[in-house]
Amino acid sequence: MSRPALFLFACIVLCALGYTVEAAPASQATAYRILLRSRQFVPKRGIESNARSRLQTASGAQHVLLQLDTIPSDADKQALAASGVRLLRYLPDHAWFASVDSAAAARLSGITTLRWLGEIQPADKLAATLANNQPLAYAVNGGFVALRIVYFEDVAEAGAREAIARHDGIVTQHQPALHSMTARLPLEQVRRLADEDAISWVAETPPTPTPANDSIRSRMKVDQVQAAPYNLNGSGVKVGIWDCTLVWAHADLSGRLIAIGGEATACISPDST
Repeated sequence: MSRPALFLFACIVLCALGYTVEAAPASQATAYRILLRSRQFVPKRGIESNARSRLQTASGAQHVLLQLDTIPSDADKQALAASGVRLLRYLPDHAWFASVDSAAAARLSGITTLRWLGEIQPADKLAATLANNQPLAYAVNGGFVALRIVYFEDVAEAGAREAIARHDGIVTQHQPALHSMTARLPLEQVRRLADEDAISWVAETPPTPTPANDSIRSRMKVDQVQAAPYNLNGSGVKVGIWDCTLVWAHADLSGRLIAIGGEATACISPDST
């Protein structure tokens, strides 16, 4: 059976079983596939009813996933903002996390470049370990999990703190430039926090840094590169490096380094133009 005939047969079988088949051109599937950490999908053109309802009943701006037909210019972004739609963070492909004013809900259909609009699912905001309710062991202590919580760029610090406090979270550190907070939260509250409109991402805090990484040489296989039969020793290769600092003695530089003039005091100031 030829491939076209096989595809047609499969469609007939699926339809008979109660499934719907929507064939999209390959170019569309490539251009409009939204790539999230939690899922990848090509949304069907339109505004999802649950997202529209949420916008219509909200008292203020709500965060959504939004996809446009084309990449907007600065003027296009300004026009969208004037209509109550603010693009925040880009997502491949042709999509954004966006803030939409509730008053703009009735005008969304008039945005000709709007391809799709839908809700952000709580799982879209969670690291896979947290979405599966299996946090990394080092981050858990006494029923609490240490989290790095990112809030949307247009959310005030107070709004983020209130969202965390509603779920019995305790903020331990704040990084304003990154719109991020470190907090301790009861494990059973993590998914509920992800359902807060102000929150954009939740993951375990990074592990405690260690003062040395003694395994890096073996992981990079440095010894294998230096051993026979590879014989990679840099012979015949000359590299010029300008470095505005002192060069400290090191075994790997012995007999290989030629310092030519200049002093650290002659460096150009980083403040110079």
